[in-house]
Amino acid sequence: MIQENLAFLLDNLSGVWKILFNRVMILSCSSQIVSMLVKSLIKSVKNKKFSLKEMASYGGMPSSHTAFIVSATLGLGIEYGWNSGVFGFAIVSALIVLVDAVKLRGTIDRVNERSTYLAKDCPESEIGKTPKHIAHKFSEVIGGIVFAIIYTFLFYLCFKGFFDFAN
Repeated sequence: MIQENLAFLLDNLSGVWKILFNRVMILSCSSQIVSMLVKSLIKSVKNKKFSLKEMASYGGMPSSHTAFIVSATLGLGIEYGWNSGVFGFAIVSALIVLVDAVKLRGTIDRVNERSTYLAKDCPESEIGKTPKHIAHKFSEVIGGIVFAIIYTFLFYLCFKGFFDFAN
């Protein structure tokens, strides 16, 4: 029994490298990276100064977290069917991420503003530096959704067959 279980585990673990060619994972990760580049370019044009630091900043248009989760959700719907349990789970997960991007982060921004006000007389070394804004505006989340829809469409149009060899 233990030998059979070990053989089963080793057989399944030997295919873990295929995750590198998983179409949905590549879609969602590349969507986030490209949306971060777009966000950086938009902020650079606004500020008239290019900075790659903007890629990792909170907030901004389009929301890269939104682009990631919506692309993943659409990819799972395309790959496994719009009526599949995997797609249903992805929809629920996406809704949680989208609500958190606006509501939860907005609450954190308000707490951050108040704590900064209360600690204004304390040296920064005692309280640490916090980001000024981490919440997304509703329009940035909508921008992330639109970006993800367009990006997913183009991704499948151009690369659908490219990752089939790993299956």
